[in-house]
Formats: sequence, structure tokens, C-alpha cells
Amino acid sequence: MDSSRRGAIWFFFLLPHLYLISSSLSCLPDHEKALLRFKSKLLDNPQVSWRSGFQKWNSSSDCCNLEGVTCRGLHLSSDSPKSVVELRVGALAQGFSVADLSPIFEIRTLIRLDASYCVLHGGIPKKGLSRLSQLEHLDMSGNHLNDSIPLQIYNLTKLKQLDLSDNSLSGRLSSNIGNLRKLEVLNLENNALSGSIPPEIGKLFNLLILSLAYNGLTGAIPSSLSNLTELQKLDLSSNSLSSIIPVTIGAWQNVSELYLQRNSLSGSIPASIGKLRNLKSLHLSENFLTGFVPSSLFELKKLTALYIGNNRLSWNDSVAISPRCFFSELSLQSSGMAGEIPWWLSGQKKLQLLDLRDNELSGSIPPWLAYLGVPTLLFGRNMLTGVLPPSLFSSQLVVIDFSGNELGGELPKNIGNASSLEMLVLSGNSFHGPLPETISNLSLLWMLDLANNFFSGDILPAFKSGPSHLDLSGNHFSGPFPMSMPNANLNSLEFLDLHDNNITGALPLYLAELPSLRIVSLRGNSIAGSIPVPLSKLQHLQFLDLSCNHLTGQIPSELGSLPYLQFTHNNESYYNDFFASDSSEYYNEHLTLNWKGTIIYIRTIKINLYLSLDLSNNQLSGQIPPSLGNLRALKSLNFSFNNLTGEIPDSLGKLKVVESLSLAHNMLSGEIPRSFEELGELTTLDLSSNKLVGNIPAGGQMSTMTNPDSYANNDRLCGFQIAVDCETAAPTEDPLGSGDDWEEDQTWFSWEAMLVGYSFGFVVAVVIVSFTKVPNPWLTFQGSGRSSRALAA
Repeated sequence: MDSSRRGAIWFFFLLPHLYLISSSLSCLPDHEKALLRFKSKLLDNPQVSWRSGFQKWNSSSDCCNLEGVTCRGLHLSSDSPKSVVELRVGALAQGFSVADLSPIFEIRTLIRLDASYCVLHGGIPKKGLSRLSQLEHLDMSGNHLNDSIPLQIYNLTKLKQLDLSDNSLSGRLSSNIGNLRKLEVLNLENNALSGSIPPEIGKLFNLLILSLAYNGLTGAIPSSLSNLTELQKLDLSSNSLSSIIPVTIGAWQNVSELYLQRNSLSGSIPASIGKLRNLKSLHLSENFLTGFVPSSLFELKKLTALYIGNNRLSWNDSVAISPRCFFSELSLQSSGMAGEIPWWLSGQKKLQLLDLRDNELSGSIPPWLAYLGVPTLLFGRNMLTGVLPPSLFSSQLVVIDFSGNELGGELPKNIGNASSLEMLVLSGNSFHGPLPETISNLSLLWMLDLANNFFSGDILPAFKSGPSHLDLSGNHFSGPFPMSMPNANLNSLEFLDLHDNNITGALPLYLAELPSLRIVSLRGNSIAGSIPVPLSKLQHLQFLDLSCNHLTGQIPSELGSLPYLQFTHNNESYYNDFFASDSSEYYNEHLTLNWKGTIIYIRTIKINLYLSLDLSNNQLSGQIPPSLGNLRALKSLNFSFNNLTGEIPDSLGKLKVVESLSLAHNMLSGEIPRSFEELGELTTLDLSSNKLVGNIPAGGQMSTMTNPDSYANNDRLCGFQIAVDCETAAPTEDPLGSGDDWEEDQTWFSWEAMLVGYSFGFVVAVVIVSFTKVPNPWLTFQGSGRSSRALAA
């Protein structure tokens, strides 16, 4: 038999087997159709964006080889088609609704459905999910899901992982949560869930991770949680509204305390949590928990991270704390600690983070604290005294915050030894003297906050790699504007605050060469000279405060071209690249500004609410540049207490989002521009002590500007805002047209009217005199043989 004939026989013999091999590599036809229908729904939606791999889905490809799809043979026979068991939607497309998932719910063999971070919107599909009875892993985190968690989810009894975090889900947690007995991970954090934690959650005996943080849960922590003996991480933090409503707000303190108590997790920390023998991480901070800190927490041998700060807790002095565990992260911020720094901390040799901020700790810093070598030390806002031990500044130190204490003395000269230091925050103490030269060696330092101390000198550090945040305000730095700064590498400087020092001299041109500058506050110094025109080139400048100095000259018209301030921005946004380090989460940057006549403190993360240009209290002269009307993002404009002249530019009416506008105490003249009626967000206006005249605009937001003080000490202003009636001229008809010709006609008409009036008056006078007995030497009337004269007037 020849070779070609043998080959044909072998081909026909192997043909059925080749078909079976091909079939074993393909998915079920119904699954393929469902996937293609899903693709069709998304491609027909113009709001959906998809990845290139998703476009390759087609009927000629084996759906098991498609991107985001995983198949598995569910039968013993190797020649059976495979079923789709896993689908990663987030890897395929973004921006669709839950209704578009409907074809997916026909694939009832799904074990894992990952629809995380795909900008999914709508409510969680009820009927669709109920079909996926084999589902073990459901991840829909990081989307825009709303409404409540449907009860159908609690029927998916094979679920091992349920992650619905980072959405907008509301409503209560159902007691049916106890049906999910196989759950190992339950993550519902960062939603808007309310109500109490159902006790049935204690039936999830296999649970390893439970996170309900950042919600609005209320009531007590259920004691049934002690049944979860396999639990390794428990996070119930930030179920308080204290980030929205201050804990103390003056006269409303009691009201806010009551409000928080009713809208937070409350009650005590159950001592039974000490039964969770496998617990490694416990987060209970930012709630309204009360009572003593249970000593049982320190008996959990595997516990490495404990966060219980920002509650209303206290410590039982009669109970000695002797931890049986070694913490790597320990946060007891605002936990009611008092007295000296606890001795039992000296045995914690593995600490990476120690946070004891906002307590009532007193006494000096103990020597053993330095020997622990903790990279992140947070002791801000206590009552510590004494000096900073030089031994603290070792190479391991990354973050140190001792702000708001009563520490003093000079900074240790070896501060430059902390080569890993990223944040140095010592504001609000009594440190004095010059800054150590070695501080310039801190090449990783991105935040230096030494505000409100007594530091002095006329030379600032020549940083080899400058910080992003430099706050030296409220000190005694003096002399000309620091001329050492050009020798420093400040290309990354974004926040510069030197307000309330004794700095003199002129503003240097090199400020305009710092490409990242966003916030500049030099208020309350003795800076003289003119405002440098090159400042207008700063691409990112959002806040400029040069008030209370000795600046002279005119306001540069070029300031109207500041790029960032020409366009409005999202009120909730802030420059995301500012936080250059993970350590930034331990510090809320602050900024002081004159807002509507009051000095306030704000968090810089909200700086877009306060975009400001403040040149008040100087000796600036000349006119207000009309170009400033281009700064449409400004929230506050303050040029008060200068020597400005001329009229207020009509272009300022383009500042549509300005809330505070002060031009008081200048020599401005003319009328208030009618365009001010377009300032729709204006709430504070001060035009007092100028030479303004005419009608105060009464339309738009100006109808609400009724504080007479806003217009006081002007020449001839009138309007209902100051209860002064304006004279209103009756309208006259214009038969001769308008424009220049009209004016010429009006002039001619006035002269003609005068001549006619004069002639008419002459004739009237003659007639009147003719009837009198006054002799007239010019006119003789015959009668009775006598002559009589009448004087013609």
C-alpha cells in the first residue's frame, strides 16, 4: 500500500478524535451566545469605553480564550465542552449599567464574577444574581452602585467572598446575612449603610476578614462577634459623622455630641473581643465608643495592628497594661490617655507606627522612646515639655509630629542624621534659635512645618532636594527676603507660607521660577517694592496672599493671565499629586487666610473652595487692571486699604464664582458697575471709604447686598441698600434719533428755543407795560389834548 493511501486511511481514522479534541477546547454554545450578547449591549452604548481585547470577542474565537474569561471542564469526559466559570468584567469595559449585565446571568456555572472598578451604575440586580447559585466570589467594589443590598444576595449560600465596598449603597444590613455560612471575606466599607450591625453576623464562623468601615452604622458592637474565632481582621472604624459635624462647635457642643452619639457606633468595646484568638488587625477608631479600654485587647497574642482612637474612651488606672503581643501599628489617638508616656510601650520592639496624638500626655520625652527606633512618631496636640532628644533623629525616622505641645529649646544639630525623614512637623511649640544647617541634608523631606514658634535668623536652609510643603509662618525670621533660596533645589515646592515674620526687602524674581508653586502666603511682613510681573507665569498658582506689607506701584495687569485661576474647578478636587508619600495620611495640612474679614484655618485639601488673591493693606496705587476679570475661578478678591484710583472695571462682573469682594478704603471713583449684578455667588461685599457715586445696582445678587457698612463713606451713592432714594428723571421722547447727530440737534434746538423765548418775553413785556401808567418817552398816544409816554420794555 502506497504512502498516500495509508495517509488517507489514517486521516479518516483520526477525524472523529480530532473533532473531539477541538470540542474539548471550546466553551458551551449557550455560554458563547451569552457573552456575545453582552458584548453587543456594550458596543451599542456610546457611553461605554472598552479595551482592545474586548473588541476581539467574536463567534469565530473560542470563548474560553477571550480576555477576561476563564473556563473549566465540569464533566469527567475530556471531550466535553467547557463551561465559563470566571468573568472579569472590569478588565473588558467601563461605564455601563447593571442592566447590561443581564446576558451574563444566563451563565449559571459562574463561580467568580468580578465587576470591580468598571464605573458600573444602578442598583444591584436582584433576579439576575439569584440565578448564579454556584457563585463563590462576587466583587462589585469601586463602582456607583446605589439602593440597598437585595435580599437575593443572602441566598447565594456558596459565597466565600463578597465585596461591595466603595459604592453608594444605603439601607440596613439584613439579619439574613447569617445565611452566608461559608463566607470568608465580607467587605462593605465606604458606603452609606445605616442601622445596627445584626447579631446574626456572629454565625459566619468561617469569616477571616470583616470590614464595615466608613458607613453610618449605629448602635452597639454585637457581642456575637466573639464567635468569629477564625477572624483575622475586623474593621468597624469611621462609622461616625465627626468628619462632617465638629465634635465641639461652641454653643452647639451638646447638640453635636448628642447627634454623634445617635449616629455612630456607640456603647463600649466588648471585652469578649479578647476571645478572637486569631485576630491580627482591629480597627475601631472614629466612632462614639465609650467606657474603659478593655485590657483583654492586649492579651491577643497575634494582634499586630490596633486602632481605637477618636472615640470617647478612658483608661482604668487600676488595671496594669502588659501586652502579650508585639504591635507594628498602634494608634491610640484621642483615647483619653493622661500623664506621662506609658512605660509599657518601652517593650514594644517591633513598632513601625505609634500614634498618641490628641491626648493629655505630659512630662518630657523619655529616653527609651528613641531607642525603640519607631519610624513614625505622632505625638501632636498633647502637653509635653522639655526638649527634643537628639537621639530621636536616627536613620530609621520617617515621620515625626510633636506639634501643639509645650516643647522648647533649639532643634538638635544632628537633625540631618535622619536621612529617611519625610515629614517634620513641630508647629505650635516654643522652639527658638536658628534652623540647624544639617536640615538641608534631608533629601527625602517633603513636608517641613515649623509654624508658630520663635525661630529666628535671616537665612533659610539651602535644601539639596527641597520640600513640597514649607511652612515657617508665625516666627521671628527677619532681614531681606531669604536670598539663600535660589541656592536650594525648590522645583517641587508647592506650598510656601512665611506669613507673620519680619521679612523685609523686595519680592525676588526667582519665585516665578518655581514651577510647582500653588499656594503662596507672605502676609504680615515688611516686604517692599512692586509686585513682580513674572509671577503671572506660575502655571499652578491658586492662592496668593501678599497682604499687610509695604508693596508699592501698580497692580500688574499680567496677573489677569494666571492660568489656573482663569478656569473654574471642581470644589471637591485638589491637586492629587501633592501627597507625595503614604505618610501624608497622618497629617492634615492647614492654611490660614483672611476669609470674608475673618482669619480662618482651612485644610488645604479643600483649597479650591478658597481660591484667593489678597493684596490688601499695602500702598498700591493706580487703577485696577480690567484684565483681572479673566480670573473666573477666584473665590475671594481683596484689594482694600491701598491707594487705588480710577473707576471699578466693569470686567470684574465676570468673576461668576467670587464669594468675597473687598475694595474698601481706596480712592476709587465713578459708579459701581452694573455688571456686579452678575456675581451670582457673592455673599460679602465691601466698597466703603471710596469716592463712589450714583445708583447702587439692584438686580441679581446685588439685591441681597443690603449691609449699609458695605457702602459707607462714599460721596453720593444712592439705593435701597442704604435707604437713600435716587433721583429719577422722566423719560423724554427722542424724535431726532440717537447718537452724535442727536446731540448736535439737541444743541441747535436749545439755542433756537432760547431766541424764541427771548422774543416772546419782549412782546409780553410791552403788552404789560402798555396797561400801566408809567410814562413812556418813546411812544406818544393822542388823547384829551395831552401826550402820554409809555416805555417799551
